[in-house]
Amino acid sequence: MRAATEVIDDRPEGIPHPPLFSKNENSIRQAMTEAPALAEPVPAPRVNAEQWIYDISPVGIFLTTSAISLLVFGAFLAALAGEHVSLFDPKGHVLGLSDTVWPAFVLSLMIAVILGMQRYARQRDESDYKDYALVFGHPGQSRTIRPFLTPTVRARLLSATITGVVAGAGLTALTLPKGVLTAHPLITGWFFVAESVVSALFARGFVMSTRSAQLFSDAIRNDLKIDLLRIDRLSVIGRNGVRTAFIWFSVAAVICLFFVGDNMAVSTFLTMLFAAGMGIWIFMQPMMQVHKRIHAAKEAELDKLRHTISNLCEHAPTQADAAARLHGLLLYEKRIEDVREWPFDQTTALRLSAYILIPAIPWFGQAIVQYFVDRLAH
Repeated sequence: MRAATEVIDDRPEGIPHPPLFSKNENSIRQAMTEAPALAEPVPAPRVNAEQWIYDISPVGIFLTTSAISLLVFGAFLAALAGEHVSLFDPKGHVLGLSDTVWPAFVLSLMIAVILGMQRYARQRDESDYKDYALVFGHPGQSRTIRPFLTPTVRARLLSATITGVVAGAGLTALTLPKGVLTAHPLITGWFFVAESVVSALFARGFVMSTRSAQLFSDAIRNDLKIDLLRIDRLSVIGRNGVRTAFIWFSVAAVICLFFVGDNMAVSTFLTMLFAAGMGIWIFMQPMMQVHKRIHAAKEAELDKLRHTISNLCEHAPTQADAAARLHGLLLYEKRIEDVREWPFDQTTALRLSAYILIPAIPWFGQAIVQYFVDRLAH
């Protein structure tokens, strides 16, 4: 998870790591000297690599993401035309399409979903600026300000990129039909590029997610403010986790579309499990940490309360003010006992439950379509 107290000197590529409450170095210096200005959100910092297209796009996230998908898939259609390969095949598994068309469509959709969901989560996270400040404090007050992209992290990102390219080449060789590999270099080249991009996004996303989790863990341990009477403020952490989990579950759902076309490769199945597992881990890792801190704060507060109540009980029969104080403390004790220990509300929990089911949608959709096709056939 990204923390509300990090200083990021650059934004990562790849599947988005959990959203951060980020600032550049100039913003941090200003935060230390101009405290009143911190009450308002700061502009979004510069982002890197693939996100530049959203910066220059004159339209919104949805249209830009749709354009990315169409451009990538359009390049594949151009490769088909260049190779004089038909778009349709009577023996095709999906809608009468040729065997390579459906996987190409899914890969195009996956690239667009990764980039679009990354941008969406980032924008939503920026809108929670004030809520983050309430629970983590402003960056100038932090004890855990550290750069996000250290030399070590940059080296790991480079290694992840190289690994993604190599993995893309391997997946292309393993999954593409041999007839296509040997006879259609343009189509093979498109799959090599597309598989390499997707693999690199996954590898880099894993690196950024683990780095984010490390920094966010430090922020929770050192800077998170637990106010038991305003525990609802911590819901911003739950919203953060759910948004990022949604990205990974959406990617897992797109991967499941491969199964609709009977592309049941082991690598595809393992990638789907990885994406779904990352979604669960991204959500649960900070939730468990915050849960432990809330529980510890409750136990400490209840211990003090019960010690005070015990002392007042000795004087309550003879002192009216002690009896009055005792009544108030008993009510306060009940309120503290009822404080929830997880940093999310019921709405967030229901939303996460719905997101977990997203990867199953392609299977249900395939079963429904197959049912109607069989009915019509008979």
